[in-house]
Amino acid sequence: MKEDNRFYESFEGEKKFIFCLCSGEEVLEKLNVWEGFFDDIMSLIPYSNKGWECLSEYYQLALDFDQPHWKVPNCKKALSQLSAIDRRRMKYPRRSDCYDAVVEMFRKAVDEGLEVYIDSE
Repeated sequence: MKEDNRFYESFEGEKKFIFCLCSGEEVLEKLNVWEGFFDDIMSLIPYSNKGWECLSEYYQLALDFDQPHWKVPNCKKALSQLSAIDRRRMKYPRRSDCYDAVVEMFRKAVDEGLEVYIDSE
């Protein structure tokens, strides 16, 4: 299993979100993201004319998001939401590589028929 800690280094002890790329029960990759970077990304998902949907709905309304090993219900929709973000509005523009890593994980999930789970610690 591949594990990427770049986006949590120097934030040890603070809250983190762990994106897990999974094939069934097997975790293939983990991406550890400091809460600040995660909040930055999530706050930039545009509000749609239908309201909050998919990933943003669970995050904005705090629905099950802090549950251990929470399964993203629709990776294709989540990828679409993440891709709509205007990275120029990020609070941490020098860490936009974190955004790129999250998008890449969802792209892999969609392209390869995998699942994404999010854990929080």
